Amino acid sequence: MNTIKTLFLLVTLTLVLIWAGGTPGGKQGMTIALIIALGINFISYWFSDNIVLLSGAEIAGNARYLSGALRKLDAASRQIPMQANPANSHMFFVNPFAGGGLLKLFSTHPIEERIARLESINR
Repeated sequence: MNTIKTLFLLVTLTLVLIWAGGTPGGKQGMTIALIIALGINFISYWFSDNIVLLSGAEIAGNARYLSGALRKLDAASRQIPMQANPANSHMFFVNPFAGGGLLKLFSTHPIEERIARLESINR
């Protein structure tokens, strides 16, 4: 339900920004407003993941504990295939449909990048 609320909020804010840019600026203003809206959406998405990782590391007391747990979950998911519905894959800590090649391009939260960010906290 929160995903739907967030999606609705981002779509609404994007449309308001496009309308506000299009009213005084015409098509050029609308294009500039769309670029700004996309940038804001991307930045908020990127930083929300970083904030969650930092908060998790703070709760764990040490980022190494959290990165170690992610490594164990990743290793277990590669050894034991999970029976999961693709519609519910966003509920997993690790990708139950892990694969390489082109599938990695569509991974929204690669576990390797999360671990690297957590390890950079301790440096």
